[in-house]
Parts: sequence; structure tokens; C-alpha cells
Amino acid sequence: MLFDQKSGIIYLKGTVPYFKVYPGAYIPRALEFTLDEGETNAGELAKELLGLSKLNFNNTQFDTGDPITVRAARRVGDILKHVPEGKKVNSRGLRSRSSSHPS
Repeated sequence: MLFDQKSGIIYLKGTVPYFKVYPGAYIPRALEFTLDEGETNAGELAKELLGLSKLNFNNTQFDTGDPITVRAARRVGDILKHVPEGKKVNSRGLRSRSSSHPS
């Protein structure tokens, strides 16, 4: 549902046409969004959010409640909060091959 050209709400979970029923046990929560900058409008932004909510290829659930980008950021935050302040975090894939495999 669009409020105006810059904001609205979108439900990322809902009735599944194939099953002709809503698969959840609870009323789905809406995701409110506001476009601050850019050349798109609220309708296009809603379509992008809906598409992003379906991009989690590591999960068989096809109607997740959050866009994968939001879910991934939350999971990273959940892990990093356990790292002591000032401690260096090693990241996979950020080293060059020459530094990890001496000739």
C-alpha cells in the first residue's frame, strides 16, 4: 500500500496463490519504507524490496519476512557483538593469493 510517491508499507509474507491459503500462524507484519533520495518512486521501491525478500538461496523457505540484505546484516551484527573491542577480525577471501601462498 502506497501512502504517496515516497512512502508506503509492504507485506513480505502473505497468501500463497499456489496453496490458496496463508501459510503462517500469525498475522504478517508490514515493512514500512520511505524513499529519501533517488530517481525511483515508492512503487518501484516496493517491487525491489519484495524481490530482495525472495533472494535467500540458502533457505528453502520461499516467503521469508525480511529482505536477505537486512537478514544478513543482522546475522553479521549478532556475531560481531561477541568480538572484544579492539580485537582484529580475520575475514575470508580478503587476502591476496601471494600473501597466503609463498612462492
